[in-house]
Amino acid sequence: QMSTFQLYNLTQSETIQDFAHYIVSHDSSSLISAIENIEKIISSKESVTSRFFLDDFINSLTRTKYHRVCDLKTSPQQTFIDLFETIFHIEAKTFLVIEFALNKRKSLDIDDSGEMDSFEEKFVDRLESYKRTMKNSLGSLSRDYWKCEKKGVEYLQLHRLVVGFINNEYYYKGHCFGGCTSNHAYSQQKLPGVEVLCRGVSYHCKDFGSKVEFCPYNDYIGPKFYNFISSAEVKHSGMRTCYGNYNKRTADGFFSNCQYCYCECADESDFSHRFLSLREEISDTTNYMVVVGIRFVKISIRVIAFQILQAPLLPFGQVNQTLADWKPTEPLDMQTDYGHFYTFGYNNRRMKMRIVEAQEKDFVVTGIKFVRGQNNLPDISVRVTKVDMKTGKLLDSTSSWISNNDQSTKTIDASLTTKSSDCKEESFIDTESGDEVVFGPTKWDEDGAQNVVPFFDTQAVHLQPMMALAGLGVLHRGSTGCGGFIVPAIRTLNDKYFF
Repeated sequence: QMSTFQLYNLTQSETIQDFAHYIVSHDSSSLISAIENIEKIISSKESVTSRFFLDDFINSLTRTKYHRVCDLKTSPQQTFIDLFETIFHIEAKTFLVIEFALNKRKSLDIDDSGEMDSFEEKFVDRLESYKRTMKNSLGSLSRDYWKCEKKGVEYLQLHRLVVGFINNEYYYKGHCFGGCTSNHAYSQQKLPGVEVLCRGVSYHCKDFGSKVEFCPYNDYIGPKFYNFISSAEVKHSGMRTCYGNYNKRTADGFFSNCQYCYCECADESDFSHRFLSLREEISDTTNYMVVVGIRFVKISIRVIAFQILQAPLLPFGQVNQTLADWKPTEPLDMQTDYGHFYTFGYNNRRMKMRIVEAQEKDFVVTGIKFVRGQNNLPDISVRVTKVDMKTGKLLDSTSSWISNNDQSTKTIDASLTTKSSDCKEESFIDTESGDEVVFGPTKWDEDGAQNVVPFFDTQAVHLQPMMALAGLGVLHRGSTGCGGFIVPAIRTLNDKYFF
């Protein structure tokens, strides 16, 4: 490089001499001084306005309910690592520029004896200082990444798993004495003139009063039973949603002694969407593809499933993201693939929140699936595969499915909360791996208990830039009194990969 510069050098010697002096002098404005000052600030040797830069930076990456940090494109720990990667690139380029300047000064017969040795020694010292700083700080930063709530984003629901339903006391009991106090009841008869029937078991029935007004949902095979409900006990949405099928029922004539009942219906018809796919979603490891992202989709109309984003692996956990693609999910035949889906019911509405990660250093994620875990709860299993980090080659024969059986005593019951998309307070992750979430109906006095919460957030979760992952899973994102969302979560590579 120096000989090439000398060959085509048309710049005045004096200008080059000034430039070289600016780079290597010990003035406060020189390049050497600037790079040394960066190290002092990063390594907390000098404070900025009585605060340390590194502490402020770590605090800025720490996600809490009141500090959501929604603009992150990767995990807090990986963001921290990316900062140091940028610094290392700056150091490397600065080294070349300083080496160039010293060689030029030498060609101008300027004596800088010992300067290069001194600079190289300080260069190594700075790199060691950065390494110590990283090791001391990485453990305080989370490796988990998930998306904040985004208004207007579509979501998925478990339709009719347990929702509000209205019927007459007579159709539950065959008589009209005692009111609607049955813990559970079957009703195979609809109110006259109404195409709404709970095809399953009704639970927790209560008196609705002798007068009720309602509008059935405009699509009788839709996700809920009613658009509008009103009585002395319950108010629901406005009359504007009735679409001409308004009903007003009063207990008179034959039903003069009967109460109208409002119950929680666990619908078991073909119109209910209460299933999770148990199929394996695996990346194309024969072509060295690894999982780099995840999202929820609905297959076969009624089944919620994972869909994986895959990309070819490169050395040191990097991937070729220009070739990343969402691997298609296969449909399920609900009549013949019975063992390939999980069915929620009134008495099994719980789900494990779980992140599963590779415990060994040289393994990355190549698949994910829902499984039946302890107590028959839907849980997470992740496929991991050993990789040669230097070459980016996967050793497919080492692949295995792993789980995490850590338990937690924390349970979030979403029953009788506000519809997830209507909550006033922005949601935030409120579970850890091992916690449980219970699905349930929304509030009667807000939407007639017509929605099942939490919802499933359909936002795609992947890093920018993309890279291989150490773990995958699901968490709950909610707020006080809100049904919340089940959200995909990913875990970035452990700091062991970088040292």
